[in-house]
Amino acid sequence: MVTVRQVDASFLETYDRIPMRVPVRCVYRLEKVDRGLGGILLREEPVGASTLVCRTPGVHMLDGREDLCVLWDIRVADSHKRMGIGQKLFDAGVEWAKGEGFSQMKIECQNNNVPACRFYHKQGAVLSEINEYAYYQEEDLRDEAQLIWYLDL
Repeated sequence: MVTVRQVDASFLETYDRIPMRVPVRCVYRLEKVDRGLGGILLREEPVGASTLVCRTPGVHMLDGREDLCVLWDIRVADSHKRMGIGQKLFDAGVEWAKGEGFSQMKIECQNNNVPACRFYHKQGAVLSEINEYAYYQEEDLRDEAQLIWYLDL
């Protein structure tokens, strides 16, 4: 039951204890036309996205398997990290993969992305391969090792 009543300023302390969290899936970027004299456009922009690859001949990460999909990437804007967006993207990817009949998801990560490694481990993925020379041909990436995780669907 909801009761609506008018209150005075003494209620503000109680009101301030109500969390203002809003699930963010996208944001409006304000674009001023003619420095604002021509109006303001609201351009919707995503704050996160993920990429899954499957059934694509020539993509070596798929190992020629028809029952495997690869979670290539999850990206969340810095301003929106730690808000559950990555989790929602991951969950959506897993549900899509299951719906498409895949039995496993392969996930690539790097040893310098500890938060992502912890995240995939928390999801139940198993670290199965380490290739410390995967990026060796690129001089600025020589300290990075490729970590491959597998998640049974």
